[in-house]
Amino acid sequence: MNIAIVGAGSIGVATAHALAQAGHEVTVYERHGTAAEEASFGHAGWLGPSLLQPWSVPGLSTAERSPSLPGRQALPRLGPGNLAAQLRWLWQWRQAGRQLRKGNVPTAAMAALEALTQRSQQFQQSLWRQWEFDPEYVAGSLVLLGSEAEHEQLKPALDALAEAGTRCEALDAAQTRLREPALGEETTLAGALYFPQAGAANGRLATLMQRQAAQSAGARFETQRLVQRLQPGGAGRTARLQLLGEDPPRSHDAIVVCAGAEAANLLTPLGLRPPMIALHGYGVSAPLREQGYAPATPSWTGVSR
Repeated sequence: MNIAIVGAGSIGVATAHALAQAGHEVTVYERHGTAAEEASFGHAGWLGPSLLQPWSVPGLSTAERSPSLPGRQALPRLGPGNLAAQLRWLWQWRQAGRQLRKGNVPTAAMAALEALTQRSQQFQQSLWRQWEFDPEYVAGSLVLLGSEAEHEQLKPALDALAEAGTRCEALDAAQTRLREPALGEETTLAGALYFPQAGAANGRLATLMQRQAAQSAGARFETQRLVQRLQPGGAGRTARLQLLGEDPPRSHDAIVVCAGAEAANLLTPLGLRPPMIALHGYGVSAPLREQGYAPATPSWTGVSR
């Protein structure tokens, strides 16, 4: 098949690689000058378990860390765009969280999400070995707990992780500081959860490496190509996409949209309303005077502020 992929982030590049390896003719359209220029550029690089990443499952974040409306506060926040759609999403997200806390048991969606995460992580690491990629991967993740109440709040997620076979070690405060000496003495800490199967990697580097592998398999990448609208195929019709500044539209047997939150702008005119919005967070890169101050555990985060 002749397949178009919209977006050259980590998902679009991985999709292009898999389809090209399967023998399809693949063209990737990216509006920036290279791959991994947006959400795949500066994320934390944490690789599983999905259920303990802050926004994977509603209800596993404290109220102080819940997404907020656009503003100046230093919290994860909703991005600019359709305010009504964002309010609807935020209401649904919080309602789902209330239901989870009320039932205090893992849901089918949580179990399915963790199974997908494990499958994706195994596939990704096998690919790195096959292609001898070195995306600066380091193993292990800590989830810091400021109180026993936070540990209890995570019980549904931990039950789902256990059912999926994900290993987790509960550490007290002293054990946590032994594993992570970079923690400040003034840090309020009840303990931590340690996940030896998880880890962190340089996401942008991994995506650029996989782009090379996809190109070696025959995928073509066209950068600085903004897709303005889609025309679905089916019932004897050919799928088409319209590029900015180009006429007529291009034809493909199928189109895969991997454009993140921007996918809604392409799919809504077709009568599709994907439940997604842009969520903005913050990261800091800073030099260290001494390497000994660097975290020993490659990826660690806190459930509360």
